[in-house]
Amino acid sequence: MKLKKVLSVALSAIMLGNMACVFASAEESTPDKTYNYVALGDSIAAGFGLSSDGSLQSFATDPALVLTEDLIANPVQNAYAQVFGSYLAELGAERGYTTTATNLSSTAYRAQDVEQTILNDGYKGDIATWILEYFVGTGASAPLSNYHTIYNKYLSKADLVSVQLGGNDIVMEILVPMGSSENPVLQAVSTSMMLTLFGCDMQTSIGGGIMVLEGQKDNLTYQTFTEAAAYLSNVSQNAETYVEHSAGHVHDVVKAVKTVNSDTDIAVIGMFNPYGNSLVYEGTIYDMSTVMQTIFKRAAEEICGKKLDVEEVELVTDDEAEEKTEECSRHVAELKKRIAKLRQQKKEKLEQLLSIISEEIAYPMQYTIAGKNVEPQMKSLNEKLQAIAEEENAVYVDVYNISNELNLDPHPKAKGHREIAEIMEETLEDTIIAKMPAPEAESVELNKTAVNIGIGQSYELKSTVAPSDAVKTVKWSSSDRKIATVDKHGVVTGKKRGTVTITATTPNGLTATCKVNVKHAPESIALDKETLTLNVNSNYTFKKTLSANSASSFKWTSSDPEVVRVYSTGKIVAQKSGTAVITVTTYNGKTASCEVTVA
Repeated sequence: MKLKKVLSVALSAIMLGNMACVFASAEESTPDKTYNYVALGDSIAAGFGLSSDGSLQSFATDPALVLTEDLIANPVQNAYAQVFGSYLAELGAERGYTTTATNLSSTAYRAQDVEQTILNDGYKGDIATWILEYFVGTGASAPLSNYHTIYNKYLSKADLVSVQLGGNDIVMEILVPMGSSENPVLQAVSTSMMLTLFGCDMQTSIGGGIMVLEGQKDNLTYQTFTEAAAYLSNVSQNAETYVEHSAGHVHDVVKAVKTVNSDTDIAVIGMFNPYGNSLVYEGTIYDMSTVMQTIFKRAAEEICGKKLDVEEVELVTDDEAEEKTEECSRHVAELKKRIAKLRQQKKEKLEQLLSIISEEIAYPMQYTIAGKNVEPQMKSLNEKLQAIAEEENAVYVDVYNISNELNLDPHPKAKGHREIAEIMEETLEDTIIAKMPAPEAESVELNKTAVNIGIGQSYELKSTVAPSDAVKTVKWSSSDRKIATVDKHGVVTGKKRGTVTITATTPNGLTATCKVNVKHAPESIALDKETLTLNVNSNYTFKKTLSANSASSFKWTSSDPEVVRVYSTGKIVAQKSGTAVITVTTYNGKTASCEVTVA
């Protein structure tokens, strides 16, 4: 089977991991007031690569290879489902609920695989099956047949299901036929693009394609490249068709979830541009697969030891770029100039050839064009996903503009996962609260009714809501943010001299206030004693003096707590004979000390 042969070259240095990432924040036997969240997705949602240090070895030993009960107990850290689950736990605690979060996202699974897994007992994703059987060993894919049971176990209890799928459906509809073709150039392009999608560095990705060409160098002809050019042109022209198919499969997943649990809320999470939304590039937009073909044509000349007398492959551009023929010519001329270095290295090792290709041609060209090249397809898919959400009475979550990672790995790192979770939190808050009903507050109090702080000092106010099972969430506000600000946790920070009122408001409108007087930061602090002698077991409380019109919090320390213990009030207790220095420090670093001798 040619696909197996091509993929074996492509993946010989890497084993695709993270078939699923699952975590739970509660025991399986849940109390009455519970809220259960389940995530469905592919490698992105699964957190693929989060445990990787970028080396091939770390990919091959990824901890979440197959979904098991052990994985439920020891989830992959920092995937957005887990981060979002932490938010749910906090919200649940405020409203008297225990929450669970389970990530069923499966690497190498398309939306159509997820749908079939939900509906059909024993179903196994064919791409994931092949990877496990080929690289782990015969029978290694057997656990996949349990996915139907696992999926349905958690989906049936879910109050919220997030679905982030579609990318793999587009990619695999393009790459699998290319990898299965008789054309070695298409096989090489498919190999390199697949390795790029798996998170390999550019040298490894291009190297996989070059290995394909080297293995079939006797079959590289003019016809080989012209056929590949025609095929790739057709792929580009049919991009919207692939997007339509992908959206249809995602829609099928949403419907399948409803067959298992008609009462659950569903969040359709959009796709993001994994290659850099912030990229600025005003030149011609070249199709990535066509760029790779151009690279492999040059590489093939070196491998074969002869020039392939073919015309330049026509590069795919957008409407504006098609008119920029002069710029296109400059691009090709620059490419030829760089290729001249390859010819100079003709007698040297393939590794040197690969290094020049990857470092001087492939990486800068692909990184420059990738963001713009993917953008139209991702935006088109997101429009269709939003329409699906509206039709199915689901919530659409727009994560398109999360931070790019400045590389060609399509999987976000921890920062990107945190941003997705934060957007989910903001978008889904009302939907979640609707399923976490709790009694309204009857009263609210603060731990302080008045407090003095210095400029730049922070002080945390704490609220107490009654009755105990009422919603504990309060919204904090400042009467003058120029004098003092307050964050969502009740932490007040002084900005300039003056007095403000900090207010805590419950969801049903009850309020409690604290008067905050902001003074100068202290310029000095003094204690009433510079030296002191105590007997064992005796005590003393220091008096402190700040510079005029200032305020501060205080930190007390003892140089030897076994001799003299000091408390936060400034009280000291003599423990045993000896000497210790007691120091008080203001929030802005001013200090005063007293030497205490215990007789």
